[in-house]
Formats: sequence, structure tokens, C-alpha cells
Amino acid sequence: MSPKDIKSLRIKLGFTQKDMALTLGVAKLTISHYETGFRTPGPTLLILFMVLNSFSKKSALELLGHFKKEADKIDSKVKVSNK
Repeated sequence: MSPKDIKSLRIKLGFTQKDMALTLGVAKLTISHYETGFRTPGPTLLILFMVLNSFSKKSALELLGHFKKEADKIDSKVKVSNK
């Protein structure tokens, strides 16, 4: 996927760069770099972007909702173990 495709996907999903970053567990700057071509996503994230792009908006948002839910669980476990 090109940087333009990544940005188009984000916009199609109705996400800001911050929203996309929080959902994927990366920094907002990382999303910005992907969209400008400064950085290229790794293979796993690139595949995820391709899969999301092939889904309808509704299906893509459902999948990302699952990602976010699981990421939040991991984040809260990490915070508890760091106390």
C-alpha cells in the first residue's frame, strides 16, 4: 500500500491519526510517517491495512474494535504489573 492508500483507508474509517494510532497501539507520529512515506509499515501492519482496505467500512471498524478491546486489556495488565 502506498502512503496515499494508508491515508485514504484512515479517512474511509473516519479516524484521525490519533484515533488510528490508539487503535493500533502505535504513536500518532508513526501514522503520520506512514502517510507521508517517511516510514513504511512492517509486514504485519501492512497486511492488516490491506485486509482492512478490502473490508466494508462496517466490517473494518468491527475488526478494529476487537483490536482496541484486546489492546486495552494488555495495556491495563502492563500498568498493573508496573505498580
